[in-house]
Amino acid sequence: MKRRLAAILAADVVEFSRLMGCDEKGTLGRLKTLFSQIVNPSIRDRGGRVVKLTGDGLLAEFPSVIDAIEASLAILQAASGIDLDRTDDDRIRLRIGIHIGDVIVEGSDIYGDGVNVAARLEALAEPDSICVSEDVFRQARGKLAAGFRDLGMQQLKNIAHPLRAYSIRPDEAPSRSVGKQLAGRDDRKPSIAVLPFDNMSADSEQDFFADGITEDLITALSRLPGLFVAARNSAFFYKGRQSNIKQVGRELGVRYILEGSVRRSGQRLRITAQLLDSKNSLHLWAERYDREVTDIFDLQDDITRNVCAALQVTLTDGEQAALRASGTSSLKAWECVVQAMDIVHSHRKADVKKARRLGEEALHLDPNFGWAWTVVGFSHWEEAFNGWGASPETSLRQAEAAARRGLEIDPQNTDTLSLLGVVQLSRYEFEQAQETMEQAMAIGPTHSQVWGVAGVVAVYSGNLERALKLMDRAMSLSPFFPAWMPETTSQAYLLMGQTEQALSWARKSVEIEPSYIHGLICLVAALVENGKEEEAVSTAKAIIRSDPGFSSEVWARGQPFRNPAHGDLFLRNLQKAGV
Repeated sequence: MKRRLAAILAADVVEFSRLMGCDEKGTLGRLKTLFSQIVNPSIRDRGGRVVKLTGDGLLAEFPSVIDAIEASLAILQAASGIDLDRTDDDRIRLRIGIHIGDVIVEGSDIYGDGVNVAARLEALAEPDSICVSEDVFRQARGKLAAGFRDLGMQQLKNIAHPLRAYSIRPDEAPSRSVGKQLAGRDDRKPSIAVLPFDNMSADSEQDFFADGITEDLITALSRLPGLFVAARNSAFFYKGRQSNIKQVGRELGVRYILEGSVRRSGQRLRITAQLLDSKNSLHLWAERYDREVTDIFDLQDDITRNVCAALQVTLTDGEQAALRASGTSSLKAWECVVQAMDIVHSHRKADVKKARRLGEEALHLDPNFGWAWTVVGFSHWEEAFNGWGASPETSLRQAEAAARRGLEIDPQNTDTLSLLGVVQLSRYEFEQAQETMEQAMAIGPTHSQVWGVAGVVAVYSGNLERALKLMDRAMSLSPFFPAWMPETTSQAYLLMGQTEQALSWARKSVEIEPSYIHGLICLVAALVENGKEEEAVSTAKAIIRSDPGFSSEVWARGQPFRNPAHGDLFLRNLQKAGV
C-alpha cells in the first residue's frame, strides 16, 4: 500500500435533496456552474487536487493545511456572491470539513481515517462555514486569513476517539481575507509587491542581509508618489513559501511582483531581480548584478530605477534624491539597523534592549544614519509604554530626542514621524500627536503602519469611531497585518461597549501572535466583559508566562488614556482575572 500525509477537504451542499425536489434542473445547473467556475479553480490555484465528486459534494487533497483553508475561504467568499436574488433557503450553500492525516493512495483515490474524519467534520460544519480538526488548527493558527472559534471536544460518528474541532466563518471573525480589495487605493497608479529576496548563500545567518535588501527596496519604492507598494508585513508573509505569482497578486491586490535572490561570498555579492506581471506571469524586466558588498546602496538604487522604468514611472530629481535621504555609507551600520528593525517591535523586553544595542552600534559607526535614530527611539518608547524602565519620563525624553534627530536628517521619514507621534501620545499631548500622524499619513498615504499608529493615537485620545476607520484602512492596506492592529481595533470596540466585537478582534490578535502581551491583555478584558471569567483566568496565566514580572498597575501607568475610566476598565478586568 502507498501512503502519504495530506490535508483532506470534504465539501457538500447544504440540504441538496430539498433543493433538487423544488427545482431539479435549475439546482443541478447552478451546482455545475458553482463547481466549474469557483470550486475547482480555487482548489487548483492553491495546489490542490479534486479526488472525486460525490454528487452534491467533493473530496480534495492538498499538500498543506494552509492551502486547504485558503482554498476553502476563497470558495465560500466567491460562492456568497452568487444567487444574491434568492433567499437563504433557496441558495446553494456549502459546508466544508478539513483534517490532516495519513491516507492510503489507490490509483487516483484516497482512503483512511483521515478521509473519514474530514467527512465527519464537514457534517458538523454550519452552512457557509468550515470545520477543522485541532491538528489543522495548530498548524494554521496565526498564519493565514482565518478567525477560529473553538467548538470543544466532539465525538464524531464512527470515529473511535473524540477530538477538538474549530469553526471558521469568513463573515464571523475579522479576517485578512483572500483577494480583499485594498481600501482607498488609487487604481490609476501601478501597484507592486516586493517579495522577500531568497538567501542563496551557504550561511543561513545571511537571511537578515537578504531581508534588509528587500526592506530597503520596499522603503525606496514607497517614497514614490507614482506607485502603490504593498506593506512590508504583507510581503514578508510569503517568506519561505512557494507561492503562485497570480495568487500573490490577487491576495495582495497588486499587479506587479518584484522578486529575486542574494548570494554573498566574502566581499562579493550577486543579486538577481525580476519584475513580473501577476495577471499573466510575464517577465517585464530581469537583471543580474555582480558587485562588491560595499556597493550595496548604489545597487539598490539601480534596481529601483529599473523597476520604475519598466513600470513607466518617471522620477523627478527630488524623488531620486529621496531614495537615499536616510541612507548610510557604512555597510556595518546598515546591517545593524536591518537586524534591529526586525525585533524592535517584538514587544519583548530582551529584544527591545538588543535592538537598542544594535541601533547604538550603528550610530557609533554613522551618527547621521536616520533609521538608526528611529530604532533607538522606538526602543526607549517601548520601555516607557510597557513599564520596563526605572524612569518612564527619562525613557520618553530619550525617545523624543532620537525622533527629533532622525527628522532633522530625514523630515519625510514616516516611521520617524510615527515615533514622534507615539512619544507625544505618551506625554498626553493628544492634539500634537494627532497633527504629527496627519502629517505622516499625508506623506505615506499607502503606508499601513502609519495608518495603524494613527489609529492607536485615536484610541487613546478617545476618538473611537475615527480609530475604527483608521484601523480598517490600515488592515486593508496590509492584508497580512500584525497582531497589534486587531488588538487596537478590539480596544476601540471594548471602550464603545461593543463587547462581542471586541472579543472577536482580541481573539484574532492572539491567533496571529499567541505571546503578544497587549493582545492577551485585551483578550482578558474582553472575556471578562462578556462574562467568560473562567477563560479570562486561563488567558491571564499566559500573560504571566510571557512576562513573569508583569504587573497590572505598572502596565496601566504607561497607558496614556485621555479618559481615566478607559484605563480603569482594563486594570479592573485584569485584576478580576487574577493579574
